[in-house]
Amino acid sequence: KPKWTYRAGQSIRHNAVAVGGGTVYLIDRPVAPVDTLKAKPKRGQEPKHPAGTLLALDAASGRVKWKKPGAGRGTVLALSLEHDVLLVSSQPAGYGMYSERGGRLIAFRASSGQPLYEVDSGHSARPVVNDRTIYAVGGRKRTGTWDLLTGKSRGPRMVGRGSCGILAGGKHILTFRAGSLGYVDLRSPGESDNYGGARPGCWINAIPAGGLVLMPDYTDSCSCSYQMKTSMALEEAGN
Repeated sequence: KPKWTYRAGQSIRHNAVAVGGGTVYLIDRPVAPVDTLKAKPKRGQEPKHPAGTLLALDAASGRVKWKKPGAGRGTVLALSLEHDVLLVSSQPAGYGMYSERGGRLIAFRASSGQPLYEVDSGHSARPVVNDRTIYAVGGRKRTGTWDLLTGKSRGPRMVGRGSCGILAGGKHILTFRAGSLGYVDLRSPGESDNYGGARPGCWINAIPAGGLVLMPDYTDSCSCSYQMKTSMALEEAGN
């Protein structure tokens, strides 16, 4: 049976929800006129999208633990329970809605809503949080890294995606589409490698899980000339 309902004052995007530690985090934000009117912004112009309210709700009762009006200036939430950080960002993919544009990382203390930092990362796809490091693809497809607790840049890590798609992460690996399947072993200082011959999908399609990289076939409507039209489960050599 339903235990409680939160009725949005404006609207809630599915990417702007995070759940963990007995708390539901969300952004209640007005619908962006630039999306509903299909008004393409001019080059270099930030699309107008009013900020919303960032909230933390008790997962058992729906009670508001804390809220921050005006703090909901992103479209994506990521939660680190280990470090008590709630990260607000965006996912400005080239084929996304105009209101998804934005290249800032904004962090709050998850337990209290205390602001921690705001940095201009210039990221061009949804970031990945891995322990104390934020990975986000930026200009020229290079992936920048930032400290999750301080927002300080750690410099570029490796060459990121080479085509459509976004990063997916496991404890020791990042995967992405780089024509074929691209990946980075986070335990080594090197840059990216490729597993050729297979076409990943244009979103999150190569998934690190359970010690494997799982890549379901995503070529149904594709006429690209890749050799292997198949689903894959890849394991680290020697396991």
